[in-house]
Amino acid sequence: MPSESERPISATFDAVARYAIATGKAPISDKVLEVKLDDSWHFWVNGTKLPVEVEQGVTIEPFECYVKFNGWPAANFNPYGGVFAAGEIANEQQFCAALEKAVRDAD
Repeated sequence: MPSESERPISATFDAVARYAIATGKAPISDKVLEVKLDDSWHFWVNGTKLPVEVEQGVTIEPFECYVKFNGWPAANFNPYGGVFAAGEIANEQQFCAALEKAVRDAD
């Protein structure tokens, strides 16, 4: 099994990183990035070395991303994987598309 440093970064975490860079929000080390992406998507990335409570009852581990869609939990993932909702409009592909749109709009 490859070490963590040899594992490929997930496409979704990569899309979050590209968004942070394109919008001037990077680097996020030692802080929590909170983004209201649009009317539907809201996410947090924990760039600290400790678990962080981002909302009442929601704690995310170091280097994880927590996503909500229309106010509902939709995902929790890290650079190497995680879980994402599988609805028709709230899913990993739609989240990445919203991130990519925000990157285009930032140009």
